[in-house]
Amino acid sequence: MKKTVSILALFLLATSNPAHAVTLVYNLRVRRVFAVAAVLEQMKSRILTSVVPLYFSRRRPLIDARTNLNGCEQRRAGGAIINFRYVHSKHWWIAGTTAIATDHGTFTGTDPFKASRTGFDDIVLTTGYRHFVGKKMQLIGYGLVGLPTKRSVNLEDRHTPLLGTRFYNLGIGGEISYSFLSERKRSFATIAQIRFIHGFNRSWCPILPAGSKIQPGNSTDMLLTAQYRHRKTIFEGGYDGTLFSNQAIILPTETIKADSVYRHTVYASFSQAKFKALFDKPIVYGAGFNVSYAPKIDTRTFSIWVHGSIVF
Repeated sequence: MKKTVSILALFLLATSNPAHAVTLVYNLRVRRVFAVAAVLEQMKSRILTSVVPLYFSRRRPLIDARTNLNGCEQRRAGGAIINFRYVHSKHWWIAGTTAIATDHGTFTGTDPFKASRTGFDDIVLTTGYRHFVGKKMQLIGYGLVGLPTKRSVNLEDRHTPLLGTRFYNLGIGGEISYSFLSERKRSFATIAQIRFIHGFNRSWCPILPAGSKIQPGNSTDMLLTAQYRHRKTIFEGGYDGTLFSNQAIILPTETIKADSVYRHTVYASFSQAKFKALFDKPIVYGAGFNVSYAPKIDTRTFSIWVHGSIVF
């Protein structure tokens, strides 16, 4: 029995890494939409509401040479990310984000099945502080809390949960930007952001035996971005490197650790602002995409999105 449980745990660990803490609401490239909207507001106390319809697909092999178990995952999800941001002053802001979507997964090979779920993703609360260094540089620090809207797991979640992490997450982040050009007609800036998210351990029954836990570990993002604005149109693109580390399955008799995984992502987006549009309020709208590849586990991910924000 112990050998069977260990083989199952190894397979789960190999096929679940690295998706536990990275559902739609944690997507750092899509979340840049909210920052772009905030750049265009006039730094007075106001509320920004953003909606980002998004389509996501992922294809990856489910292979572990240690167990001779293999398969393939094809995942697709569609829905919308919703963000509310309150800008208290030119320095302080607070935001809440969630998503409502439908997620479908088809798994073939050693463990064939289909699964789907419609509902809410995690609720992510963030608050941050913006500091200006002269006229060309900005420094931002923020913290985040991720709250699962669904806590229970079932056998359909054995190759990572569908829609929502099922974990409580805590994170911090920082950003530095420098404007090489800042004129009324056009501007050009570079942005570097780093973010760290820690997921807290929890029971993973009935997928694992009673007394076993999943250790979701940490995800660390380094985002490098270039942003060009021509009048009211913003073009943005960049690279995001993500490290997934410290993941493990904790059984009553042993702890099985996973190797760290690095994922490479490139993205591009554009946004257009109109200062008197819907309800005579400023709006921002646009579209974007990202492509990701994790070579160690041969996982490919593609996302496209459109977005709209209104400033009250």
